[in-house]
Amino acid sequence: EPEPLIAFKAGKMEMTLQENGKYWCVPDTRRARVQLRYNDEDALLWEWYDRREKSVSDTIRITSPVALKKANMPALEDPPSEDDDDNPCRDVYYWKLDNEWKMLWLQDKEIEEGLVGKINDILKHPTKPAEPAPEPPSSASNAAASGSGSAAAAGSSSSSSGSANATSPASATARQVDALSNILENLGMPQGEAAAAAAATTTATASSSTETASGSAADPPAPKAGAGTAGGGTLTLADLQGATAGVQQQALQQQQGPVGLQEVVTPEAITALLANDDVRSRLMEQLPEDQRSAEHLEENLRSPQVQSTLRSLSAALMPDDNGSLDGYHSVLANFQLDVAAGQQTLAETNNPIESFLSAVLASVKAESSTKEEGEEEAKEESKDDNDDDKHDEMKD
Repeated sequence: EPEPLIAFKAGKMEMTLQENGKYWCVPDTRRARVQLRYNDEDALLWEWYDRREKSVSDTIRITSPVALKKANMPALEDPPSEDDDDNPCRDVYYWKLDNEWKMLWLQDKEIEEGLVGKINDILKHPTKPAEPAPEPPSSASNAAASGSGSAAAAGSSSSSSGSANATSPASATARQVDALSNILENLGMPQGEAAAAAAATTTATASSSTETASGSAADPPAPKAGAGTAGGGTLTLADLQGATAGVQQQALQQQQGPVGLQEVVTPEAITALLANDDVRSRLMEQLPEDQRSAEHLEENLRSPQVQSTLRSLSAALMPDDNGSLDGYHSVLANFQLDVAAGQQTLAETNNPIESFLSAVLASVKAESSTKEEGEEEAKEESKDDNDDDKHDEMKD
């Protein structure tokens, strides 16, 4: 496993939301360490490492840019000594991820200068930045060396032409096309037409230069088909811009991972959900009897615990480091969802979270359909009973 990008000694702060809207924070005094690293999917991970157990106790996936900020701690009546190794009041920092506040306290007496700045520089990039492409090898040096040799040979035979020691238009054009070819080759574009266009352009330019130097032609030769024309496949600035745009689009798609459930269940979505009386009533049935009210329901849905649960569920749905979807299938089994209902979505999008939501939607539709069929059957039975009663009355 690669070394973490950065590691520093720090402990958790357990946070509990109080009725007044403030948090009650209790330090976890276990000796711990925070490690930041990118996983195989290039996603940034925040790891809590237990220094006594020598193992990672908790992992958080950073889904958006975050930053550590120092907290202003209230004065204590009996504050611990500043020299105390386990003094959680010395350096406390907080950060926010997916609408959930988190806090930590640094466990080193002396904090490395610029440490927080280095941490925040890494936390700005939830997805591993793409490594810069290697610069294409320049053929200018080879062309210059070749030109120098040709000039020396030409200079020994004739000194009146004046073009032997100068770079010819043909070689300049060849170098320009060659440079564009190298760039596009590194971007993954086919080079067959480019090579043909380069050869044709070079030949045409060389012919023009020869005729002009000898004085045998005053007018430039007419362009041949395929030589330097738009239809001949000559590399242009438009080709380069198109290739660059394609690469940028691919990089953007790679950086954008699946949307987590905590990003789906937004405050706006919760507000819309609670506006539905039927949904609100069904959700309140899941609460303890003494908390079955709209206020308690909204408080629970908007709590950090729900966001944390959704984030954990999203992580369980995603493939593990080996690409296994055992967690996804386990979640579907625990929710008693039909695997086949989300299979098509999984095959089309390769997104287990979207597939899970498709399975949930299919389950809700099936439940609604069953309910409607039951109501229809009840109506039919009631109608049959009424018809039987009327028939019996007519007999009487």
